[in-house]
Amino acid sequence: MSEAPDYIEPLLGWRLWRIAHGGSEVRLTSPFYRTTWPISEPLEARCAHLPVWRRRRRHHVPEEDCTCGIYAASLEVLEHEIPGASLWGWPRLAIGRVALWGRVVQTERGWRGELAYPERLFVILAPGGDREKAARIADGLERYGVQVGVIGAPTKHARFDSLPDLLEVA
Repeated sequence: MSEAPDYIEPLLGWRLWRIAHGGSEVRLTSPFYRTTWPISEPLEARCAHLPVWRRRRRHHVPEEDCTCGIYAASLEVLEHEIPGASLWGWPRLAIGRVALWGRVVQTERGWRGELAYPERLFVILAPGGDREKAARIADGLERYGVQVGVIGAPTKHARFDSLPDLLEVA
């Protein structure tokens, strides 16, 4: 594990988001924390893994010795996370490419960044899911100013092999 060098361009990785519905508004949220991704501005990482009274010294986010930061991984790593995720019912998850910049730390399974913004999104349609509802959610996510599509969830026998092809067309 080591800190990535400075790049002219942001580092691109893949990640999952939960889809939150608030009235007619659709937003991206972290699958694990109560973090809503802002529209038209980057998400800035904060260290919030311990209660304030137990936090060690302040540190840069992300820090190698902490688990803070905005996560991204390769598509191959991410695909192993999805079968265990809750996909049933209305579309609940999106997968996409995310741009990380600022301080970026490389880990065994990907990267953790200081700043991030979605670069391309796909609403994950569960097997037997409602394609029209997924399309409406995708339309709502276009408020992030990126292209949004709908893609079927991976199964034991089918993976997200078409995602790189879709990104080339976009």
